[in-house]
Amino acid sequence: MPKEDSNSEDFSFLQDHDAVADSNDGGLPTPNLAGLPDESEPAGLPDLRMAVEKEPVAAEMTSSDQSEAGRTERRRARGSRGTGEQQPAPAVAASESPNETQKNCVWLVGYAAGLTVLFLMLLLSGRIQLNPNHQLESLPDIRPLAPNEFKLVPETAQLPAGHELRLGQTQRFGDVTVTPVRVTREVLRFEQFDTGVAEESLTTSSVLKLWLRIRNVSEDIAFPPFDAGLMSLRNPRYSASPETQASSALWVERPDTSESRRILNFLQDPNSNFVLSGQSSGRVLNPGEELETFAASETLPDAGTETAEMRWRVQIRKGVNSESGHGVTTLIDCVFSGEDIVDGDVEEG
Repeated sequence: MPKEDSNSEDFSFLQDHDAVADSNDGGLPTPNLAGLPDESEPAGLPDLRMAVEKEPVAAEMTSSDQSEAGRTERRRARGSRGTGEQQPAPAVAASESPNETQKNCVWLVGYAAGLTVLFLMLLLSGRIQLNPNHQLESLPDIRPLAPNEFKLVPETAQLPAGHELRLGQTQRFGDVTVTPVRVTREVLRFEQFDTGVAEESLTTSSVLKLWLRIRNVSEDIAFPPFDAGLMSLRNPRYSASPETQASSALWVERPDTSESRRILNFLQDPNSNFVLSGQSSGRVLNPGEELETFAASETLPDAGTETAEMRWRVQIRKGVNSESGHGVTTLIDCVFSGEDIVDGDVEEG
């Protein structure tokens, strides 16, 4: 209930005067329209009968007629009393002019429409989400983890809304936008870590490459959004068994079976003197810069999977925590089919 204001004005004078008159009739003397004295009339009360115009009463009027006439005259007396009193003018609070009211309404409608458009733009761009508290929206980076600590996200875990992309689709995650561009079948080549000189003697058999275009859309933060260490993180570190834990990998689902086969990402040793050519792993992007990089599989899918549905889950760095300075990562499912795979630099022979 609103708190009573002791300084508020008294608006009791706005009550219905007719109702007040009716409620006071019980204490007023009843006019004797038949000309008979009313001995029960209290002394000292003004004689309101003086305001009533007396009319001759026919001798043959019955007592019921006299009662009806008395009620009629009383109603007329109350009417003359009400018209004779000066009714106070009600206090009216100052109000805005019609033009000012119309201007305020237009301004409020425009303001609400502007906020709605801004909200929809932020929602569609991925800057905000309706469910920002999904437990897989923001994940730790490599650096905050202890050497033997591993945070596994189960392969069946449902990612937040908007984290499944098809080829050519762009979505924003934190301070980056990500676009899966294409999937190629080709060999992996290497170059010197410190000089960038190609090492022609090192190649692999043909594998799959998922090419990603990543852009830094922050205003003032430079950071490396793609890291080969994230792509090839495993537990145990160098294990290749089916029980190996990995958050980033390729899953192949064949249409003729309900089974799903996992193919781990190519294992890149962080202590190696060689890196994958063209991957630009760990490159720092300034605000507004972008790079095209790729995640590589360890092997090719089995033969006969041209029409299989594939899901490549990748882990990228979407920004930096402003308080700790550590990177913040997230997971993205890139969905495609075997028919989307094109040949690149394939092995000879």
